[in-house]
Amino acid sequence: MLINVATLVPPSIPAQEVWARSLGLHDSAMARLLGLSSEHVSHLHELGIPECGGTLKVLELLGTSTLQLAVAHTIHLSDVAHTAAEASATTAVAIPSACARFGEHLSVTSTIRLGASLIGNPGQPSRRVLRMVTAQAIGAYTLCAGYAKVRELVGTYVDQATAAGSIQADFTSALNSYSQSIGRQAHYQLDAQSGPPHKITFTSSVWTDKKHKTQGTGPTREAAEQAAAERYLHQFTPLAARARLNIPHTRPRPETSASTVTNTRLQQLRSPASQLGITQDGIGFLNTALTQLSPLFSAASR
Repeated sequence: MLINVATLVPPSIPAQEVWARSLGLHDSAMARLLGLSSEHVSHLHELGIPECGGTLKVLELLGTSTLQLAVAHTIHLSDVAHTAAEASATTAVAIPSACARFGEHLSVTSTIRLGASLIGNPGQPSRRVLRMVTAQAIGAYTLCAGYAKVRELVGTYVDQATAAGSIQADFTSALNSYSQSIGRQAHYQLDAQSGPPHKITFTSSVWTDKKHKTQGTGPTREAAEQAAAERYLHQFTPLAARARLNIPHTRPRPETSASTVTNTRLQQLRSPASQLGITQDGIGFLNTALTQLSPLFSAASR
């Protein structure tokens, strides 16, 4: 069946042999499907095959949902958390990290196929574009190798990050999402930087209006913005909104750098599958992706 699906990939899209080798896949049909997943829709327009953009969206949808499921599954099996809330919060924190690691594994930055309008600085596509294409690759890998293989690979990323205590909560993205939901926009500003060159401390502030402003510090500008966003979320957002955004309940300490999820928060919950921390949206996305993929497989089987 996969061979038939691969025949639907236009001949103008080359196989992605580099990704196939990196993922341990040795089938030409799989390499062709991976080749499609390495394309950005802007490049498809330049190739004159914009109709393939719909397939890319489905692969992205499938990859995003599979990644969420794989991360939640791994955290559940890690046997170290205490509550369902911690499992859910840790899952939300670990997903961007696992996505980035998957992208690094495939060297997406240097192998992605972009349209000229999006190339920008050589070798530096935007983070949004990287996340999109990485999700497409995960979706294609799911079709090629199955969920178990995706879970196994993603599990190594989560386990390594857990051991290193390096998973960081993405508070700036959470704040941006919350601000947009209430018709506002989060603004960031670097206020100061101090200390010797080898140990600089950055201070940044974030605000949505004159009455809602917080400040944070960190070893980098990004870390300071994360700290400011975390403080804003705990100080100005309702509890229900923080729960929806999967924000950990612990309040940031004064004068702290960007908050990291510690090993104690990474302790997983022994509970039914319903407590894995997978949102209903994620489950819905997965069902939607599989439903949208059905016509593709049907066409290939004719």
